[in-house]
Amino acid sequence: MFIGRESEMEQLNRLYGEKGFQMPVVYGRRRVGKTRLISEFCRNKKTVFFTAIEQNDTEALRMFSEAVLQGLPGMQSSFITSFDSWDSAFRYAAEFAKDERIILVIDEFPYLASGNPSLPVHPSEGHRPLLHRNQPFSHPLRVVHELYGKPGPGLQEPPVRKTDCPVQDPAPGLL
Repeated sequence: MFIGRESEMEQLNRLYGEKGFQMPVVYGRRRVGKTRLISEFCRNKKTVFFTAIEQNDTEALRMFSEAVLQGLPGMQSSFITSFDSWDSAFRYAAEFAKDERIILVIDEFPYLASGNPSLPVHPSEGHRPLLHRNQPFSHPLRVVHELYGKPGPGLQEPPVRKTDCPVQDPAPGLL
């Protein structure tokens, strides 16, 4: 049973129902249920779920590529085993999102960013691989919730913080 995160789940579902690209960021202290919240939200939705670990950028891209190609199989996935850049991997996912709504989760994002100086250290800084193309921005980055306290019914919630860091709309169906 999943309890105690109704408001966060409601926010995620509301964003999922909106048109266009959405990039909610869930962050907070360790062991307060962020991954569980996201896993519950993704249940029965087309999702690529990637959990980063401490490793070099080449290996991280290889593992991320595997997750994307396995989660979004297509003609191209039959011919390649890894993308040559992060931008290529995100563009591949964005192509799928043109035709159907997908969720792309990167759990433990700071591990991913530590191996690649082109990625922001904190996801609220924006997504640099999608921002460098000098195109107009259409949606702000949205920080869904910072989670505090211990898991369970007694959890105290802080106010939702939003950031005005722009994120390009790569595809209408990508959350």
